[in-house]
Amino acid sequence: MFHVSGLPEFTSLHQLDEHAEPRCLTISPDNAYIAIGFGAKVLLFRYQGAEQQWLRILHVPEFDFAANIRFQALSFSADSTCLAVASQKRGTTRTQDDDTVYSSVWRCEPGANAPLKLWTCQMPTDGQGLTAIHFHPALSLGMVIGLIATPYPLFLSPATQTLPPIPTTISDFRMRCCCTSPPPSSNILYLMDVRNRVFQVDLQLQSLRQIADLNTMRGALKPQEEAAALSITPDGLLRVFWRQAQDLWCVEIKEHLMPQKKNLRDIWVEAVGDG
Repeated sequence: MFHVSGLPEFTSLHQLDEHAEPRCLTISPDNAYIAIGFGAKVLLFRYQGAEQQWLRILHVPEFDFAANIRFQALSFSADSTCLAVASQKRGTTRTQDDDTVYSSVWRCEPGANAPLKLWTCQMPTDGQGLTAIHFHPALSLGMVIGLIATPYPLFLSPATQTLPPIPTTISDFRMRCCCTSPPPSSNILYLMDVRNRVFQVDLQLQSLRQIADLNTMRGALKPQEEAAALSITPDGLLRVFWRQAQDLWCVEIKEHLMPQKKNLRDIWVEAVGDG
């Protein structure tokens, strides 16, 4: 782990197993935790400033081997108290539970505590699949998305409760990216699908509605340029970012106003160079 200063005294080292292959990484909103997914296990680090306080190894209950996981996603809750882990099964042979997404939530605490298991769901795929998971502790409700055309339960409740119904307000479930609003509005999330439509999701109401269509602004993209990222500021300004050729585009979305598009290439070049 490298500190922003680059000074070696603020750098911590954790030796990985020889065959460990990181699948995903996430940092908590308060910058106190880092989680790294390795398939069957997840490393959860607690930091105070640049100093590591403790490390927990979380074992994903349904899996013994990383090779049995096709895709994995991690995310911390908006209040940084919980870590949600979703893992999509890859079977060596086609079985009934192949492509099943298993989701669990751990409290960000030292020592052993059993995870809260959410409902499973199916995301049939031979290519892309699970892309993200989110969990809201106060509502005890999760949300999972994937690049899957087949409808799936967007909202996931604990496995001991009734599973919310599949939303009927969307026709295409291929979701590319998402982000969560910071507290006190952490029940509000935003999604963008493969058709470049942006949706606002309310976890409390278990509802979603379209708020923007960026298909024209995104234009004709090559397959490698289709990836995008969403972010939202504390004051509610929603932004969409993507790379296209040598440019870094940003669209700012405000409800009831036309989205504003600008090129951040100069900032990109200043930060990482002209490459």
